[in-house]
Amino acid sequence: MESIPLESFASEVTIHLPWGSLLRGALAEDDRVFDAICRLPQRGGALTLLVSLTARDGRAPLTTVDVARMSRAYRARGLALVEHRPIAPADVDAAHSTWGKRLSVGATRPGELLRFVRR
Repeated sequence: MESIPLESFASEVTIHLPWGSLLRGALAEDDRVFDAICRLPQRGGALTLLVSLTARDGRAPLTTVDVARMSRAYRARGLALVEHRPIAPADVDAAHSTWGKRLSVGATRPGELLRFVRR
């Protein structure tokens, strides 16, 4: 991800249930990947994250403190948080995520949807 030389490329970017370095980047924990993610949306473009974290993954679910930290980091790169809510089963269906369906995200497994827009 961090080596993709794309900037202001897409009107819509969606990251579904990331793990590894993509998860760390989406959570603004890995600057190299985070910077690459933030470069993708064009002006007025949206970046949507579907994230599901549990203790079973070795991580705690996102807290309001985590979301506030992420919001500040994305805002510093020109992306404003415009929506934050629990993932619903309809979100997983709309994403066509077989992994999300397998994990039952939004039904029995919690998840968060965060949508940012480039101002």
